Amino acid sequence: MRPEILFPLFAPVATLKGVGAGVERLLARLDVARVVDLLFHCPVGQVERLPLATLADAPLDTPVIVPLTVCEHRLGQGRRPSRVIAADDEHRLVTLTFFSDPGGMIGKKLPIGARRRVSGVLERYAGQLQMVHPDHIADEDAAIPLREAVYPLTEGLTNARLRSLVAVALARVPDLPEWHDPALLAQRSWPDWRAALAARHAAPADNAARQRLAYDELLASQLALVLVRSRARATGGRALPPERAHPLSLPPCRSP
Repeated sequence: MRPEILFPLFAPVATLKGVGAGVERLLARLDVARVVDLLFHCPVGQVERLPLATLADAPLDTPVIVPLTVCEHRLGQGRRPSRVIAADDEHRLVTLTFFSDPGGMIGKKLPIGARRRVSGVLERYAGQLQMVHPDHIADEDAAIPLREAVYPLTEGLTNARLRSLVAVALARVPDLPEWHDPALLAQRSWPDWRAALAARHAAPADNAARQRLAYDELLASQLALVLVRSRARATGGRALPPERAHPLSLPPCRSP
């Protein structure tokens, strides 16, 4: 029987705040049914943003953060995109292009005359700077993270939404008793399991966290196999499935 301390990890993902029926269906496409499945739906990389003071010499095809003042709205009709003309502090213009405007988001987040910090990828279109669907629009004094994890997604589920759900799931992770030799942890500079899981989402390139979780996965699999064989001998050859033989049975991180 699974220890009670693990119950929050194996609860249905629908028990998390922010997961309604629609989001639950989207997560199911990613084989995420339980909280633990979401925790081990690991990033495949991270985006790194370059903070800029102005658009002067701004690199193209690179995520940037730049302060802008909203100058004009050009709302589209039908399938035509909506465009927001904005200027930096040196009056250089950039077009923020949106192919959808759910709930009148453009007018609420980018009212004319407002100062905003905007994050996205700059490109040139018809000789003008353009940023299609900025990934962050924040007040002038609000922080935009310079680095963020990038996850495997499905249509209808954004990276920002998945990151927020992972944060809710991480808050449920219990402090588990350490099962490794302290000397091994010190030798490898490995964090504890809870910290390693958090680091795996916050900093996908953190090798210590990746190694710790991979080692846990390997050790858990080997212990489960030993238990299966032991119980098979005790029951005359009728083997129990690994998920019943081993109470943890955590899935591996589904990422490269």
